[in-house]
Amino acid sequence: MMITFGVCFSHALPIENLCQDQQTFPFEDGECYLPTSTEPCLEGQWAIITNSMLTCEKIPCGPAEVLVAGECRNMFDPEECPALGERLFVDKHGLGVCDCDDGWGRWEDGRCYQEFTRGFCDENQIIRIQPKDSSCKAKTLDNTFRECVFPFVVKNKLYTGCA
Repeated sequence: MMITFGVCFSHALPIENLCQDQQTFPFEDGECYLPTSTEPCLEGQWAIITNSMLTCEKIPCGPAEVLVAGECRNMFDPEECPALGERLFVDKHGLGVCDCDDGWGRWEDGRCYQEFTRGFCDENQIIRIQPKDSSCKAKTLDNTFRECVFPFVVKNKLYTGCA
């Protein structure tokens, strides 16, 4: 559905992500770049994933705008993403997608909930959002690591995992 406004200046390379940072992708120059970054492209272009390739294309919209159904839309227009706590974001293909706004997180029911509110929690508890790559790891006696299982006790101190 994306209308291409620019010319692709890169060669078609299948994306086999060999980059150390899994959020970045390789470009024809051998370096790794974040999708929607302006590096390594010419002025007025950005690197996006198109047909499984990292390519440079003309940035189709102005600041604080994103391409939705072929039209540039304001990222903060509440009518674009009417669900509570959502707004438009740019995905790695350069297209607008609705997701939870900053300070909000998506729960198992598919809705966004604001951090530091009760939300879906039991009485006297609040929602705390943790980064996806942030998890509790416990070192075992054989020097390996495994996920923490709450609650647990270490040296007579109870760890519940609650805020």
